[in-house]
Amino acid sequence: MHTAEPGSAQGLTSAQDGRSGLALRVALFCQVLDHFGDIGVSLRLARSLRAMTDWQLALFCDQRPLADMLTDPQRDGVCWQAWPEPQSQLDPLPDVIINAFGCELPEAIREQMRQRKAEQSGPEVLWIHLDYLSAEAWVNNHHGLHSYKADGLVQVFVFPGFGPDSGGLPGGFAQLHPGEHPTAHSGAHSNAHSGARSNAHSGAHSSAFPGAHRGLDHAVFASGQTQEQEALKVFAYVYETAALAPWLGAIDAHIDLRMPESQLSPALLDALRSCGQICVRGLAPCPQWQWDEAMQACDLLWVRGEDSWVQAMRSGIPWLWQPYPQTVQTLRGKCEGLTAQMDAVLEADPAWPCWRDALQAWALGEVMPAAYRLLCQDMQAWRRLAGVWAAHCNSLPRLDRSLCHMIETHHQAISTYTSRLCRPHLQVSP
Repeated sequence: MHTAEPGSAQGLTSAQDGRSGLALRVALFCQVLDHFGDIGVSLRLARSLRAMTDWQLALFCDQRPLADMLTDPQRDGVCWQAWPEPQSQLDPLPDVIINAFGCELPEAIREQMRQRKAEQSGPEVLWIHLDYLSAEAWVNNHHGLHSYKADGLVQVFVFPGFGPDSGGLPGGFAQLHPGEHPTAHSGAHSNAHSGARSNAHSGAHSSAFPGAHRGLDHAVFASGQTQEQEALKVFAYVYETAALAPWLGAIDAHIDLRMPESQLSPALLDALRSCGQICVRGLAPCPQWQWDEAMQACDLLWVRGEDSWVQAMRSGIPWLWQPYPQTVQTLRGKCEGLTAQMDAVLEADPAWPCWRDALQAWALGEVMPAAYRLLCQDMQAWRRLAGVWAAHCNSLPRLDRSLCHMIETHHQAISTYTSRLCRPHLQVSP
C-alpha cells in the first residue's frame, strides 16, 4: 500500500480484484503528541496485529525518523511510511483505516473514502477512531459508538479500558525473564534496607541496563558510595513537572536511577545530587524492545502517558504513574477512575491505602503523603500489590483481540458484498 497522486491508475480497487481471496488491507495513522508514547502504543498494536493476522498492514507517522528509531524491523515485523502529502491518496484504498488517538486524516484520503461511498464502487472503508486508554466508567458506554460526519462518512469509536464492555487493555504480557513468576517481578527488595537482589534475578541480568554492552546507558554521576548490587534500581520516565528528586530522596536506600538521557537537564541533575547515595544513568534512544528490557531490569518504575504505564501495570513491578498534563479536574477524574478499578482488586490488602494515596498525590502533583514513605519502607508489600494488579490486568480482554474481532466482522461483510457482485444473474426461461 502506498500513496499516489489523485487520478493514478496504479493498483486495483477492491471490486476489481475479487477481494474474497486476498488479505485484508489495513492502514494505521499516528500523529505524535506525546513524544514516544503515541508511537509506542501504535507500534505495540501493529506488531501484535502482524503476529495475529495475515493482513496487509501499512503504518504512517508524521515523525517517521522517531518511529524508525523505536522500531526494529527484524523483531517487530513492521516498518513505517512517511505521512502522506496533503494531496496524496492511498493506492489502493485500504479496507480499514485506524486513526490512532483520533488524529486527522489527510483531506485527499477522506475524499477517496467519500468517492467510494458515493459511487458505491466497493464496500465502505471501516474507519476506526482509536482513543486513549482510560479507567473512567464512561468508557464502557461509549466504546463502539458511531460518529456520523457532515460529509457522510462514518467513524467507529474504540475506547480502550479495563471494563468488559470497553475496547480492552492495550499492550501485551511483559517479557519476563527465565525463572520469574508470571505475575510478579522477582528482582525486587523485600524492604528498603535489604540490599541483595534475589539470586534468580541477579543471575538473569547484569546490574546495569540490559544492552549496556551495546552502549545504551552510561553513568552521569554518582553521589556517595553506591553499591550496584545493593542499590534499588529505579526507572524514571516522567514529565518535566514531576517532583522526582524529593520523592526519590524519601527512599531510605541506595538508588541506581535510570532515565532517558534527554530528560537529564542540569536543573534535575542538581536536584538529584541532594538525594543521598544515588547513581544516575542516562538511557540513550533505543528500539522499543530494549526500552522494555530496561524497565524489566528495575525494582521501581516511574512512568508517564500510556505505553510505559500499561507495560508497568502488566509487569508486576511497583510503579507510580504521571498522566499526560491536563486540567486538574480532568486528571482527578482519571486518577479516581483508576483507583476505583484497583480498589475492587486490592481492597483486602492492608497496604493498598498507602499505594492509593501515593498514586493520587504523584499523579496530581500534590504534596508527598506520609503513606508514600510507609510504602517505601515495605517494598515487599508494594511488590505484592503490584503483582496482584498485574495478574488482574493480564487477565483482562485485550485491545488487539478486540480490534481483530471488529475488523474480521467487517471483512466478512466485504466477502459477502464481493460474492454478491460476482454471483451470475439468474435468467428466467420464456
